[in-house]
Amino acid sequence: MDESFMDLWDSNTQEYVIISDSEKNVLHFNGKVRSLLNNAANSPETVNTLINAKNNDIISINRKKFMIHNGRNKEFRITILRDCTKEQELEEQVNNLTKLAQDYEMLFDRFGDSNMYITDQNGNTTWVGSSVAETCGVGKEYLLGKNVYELEEQGIFFPSITIRVLESLKDETLIQTTLLGTKAIAMGFPIFDKNNKLQKVISFSKVIQKKSDLDDFSFGKYRVDRYYPEVITNRQELKTMIDLCCRGDFPFTIYGETGSEKESVAKCIHKLGNRCSYPFKAIYAETMTEDTLKSKLFGESDFREGILTEINGGTLFISGLTSLSYELQNILFKIIRDSGYTDENGEFYPLNIRYIAGITEKAEEDKKDGQICRMLFYQVGVMKVFCPPLRERRDDIPLLIRYFMNLFLDIYGVKKNFNANVLQYLYAYNWYGNFDELKQFVENYYLNDKKSVLGVEDLPYYVINNQNIIDGNPLFYNRVVPMDQAVMHLEKHLIKMALLQSENGIDAAKKLGITQSTLSRKMQKYNITRDYR
Repeated sequence: MDESFMDLWDSNTQEYVIISDSEKNVLHFNGKVRSLLNNAANSPETVNTLINAKNNDIISINRKKFMIHNGRNKEFRITILRDCTKEQELEEQVNNLTKLAQDYEMLFDRFGDSNMYITDQNGNTTWVGSSVAETCGVGKEYLLGKNVYELEEQGIFFPSITIRVLESLKDETLIQTTLLGTKAIAMGFPIFDKNNKLQKVISFSKVIQKKSDLDDFSFGKYRVDRYYPEVITNRQELKTMIDLCCRGDFPFTIYGETGSEKESVAKCIHKLGNRCSYPFKAIYAETMTEDTLKSKLFGESDFREGILTEINGGTLFISGLTSLSYELQNILFKIIRDSGYTDENGEFYPLNIRYIAGITEKAEEDKKDGQICRMLFYQVGVMKVFCPPLRERRDDIPLLIRYFMNLFLDIYGVKKNFNANVLQYLYAYNWYGNFDELKQFVENYYLNDKKSVLGVEDLPYYVINNQNIIDGNPLFYNRVVPMDQAVMHLEKHLIKMALLQSENGIDAAKKLGITQSTLSRKMQKYNITRDYR
């Protein structure tokens, strides 16, 4: 073939051109083909692979035949290749956008815009859904314009789903805890511009209130912990004991102070155990006379009318064993031991019941003093589950507050809230009445206070002036604060305690483990006078 003709193809076309004879022997290919194959197209075999290839993701093939008349007819083939890499990339982008649009449509259908949170590429808040603000316990106006790093530091939500997305630049799923202690499962998505630069982060969240909330959240990569019905706690030790009790069917004891949710733990174990399809019954022996209790347990005239027959196959929670007479305790011991009851006529009634005893920590002393049947105590003491008081599980206080607020919202139909400073005071208070006292406090607010948001000035005197508040600052925090601030509050508290319990400064310094000069310097720093005690 004429070289000048070949040069014409090289200089006057933007296509990828290969010329071959009728037997598909390569005669010529231009520089565009060579560049397509990364300069490796120097052999006819390599180019033949292109000629005989089917259309694929890299190139499309357009084959044409023509005749050259040069004294005699001769057939040649021209194969024109077209690079469609960019078209492929565009198609992938369209597919990705279509899938993203479908995902967003699904999220909007499931959660709505009230559960949406949007920030710019730097994490500054540009949109807040009403449900998100309510879950966090602050107003939308407070969140708008704020940076998520600042909000996470304040404990408004932790960990922040937006921060996770900003750092990974990919879809993320996790469980967040808000300032109120509410747990929510959240999904975050990065949004990029046409230059693949991060533009914004969109996240959706859903409050976890029941097990079905986790089941419904079927997409996502975060494995959610087991759900514990009735029990509102973050304490892993208690959850571990619940799991252990669910593995067997043995009688056991739940002990703790009054109002420490012993019945709730018993209900949780019943619901998670293999007796969940049978009845659960709680009896508070300390609130009944012995005759009333007997008639309830064994029936007034017929055992088959009593609670034990009614809940056969289920679970019985008995609180206040020490308030029972020794005789009745002994009867209960025999019922548990024999798995049945023998009446006065000698008739035996088989029973299949799991027994759970609820006692106070004082029961150990009662056992030593002979106020509780030792054999019964050992029978129900196969395992002991401790329900700590609220002052030992302060992280649960915000969780319980949110639980009670939802409860009374349903009862009274009034939406109320606490500001962040109020939560700090409630977090620091000792709640000696535990669960019951906190519940009464929240209900009293719903019934007697007309404000929609409770402020520090509305708190009762005993909450504001409790021993865990120093100069208006709590010793306990439900959010992250600067370390030096927390150390300062604790030092002031310890110095004042030491001065109250000491005869003089020397004695106070010894108790604190510091020199008297250090104590004097710190007293001056914190403006604590020597006559404080």
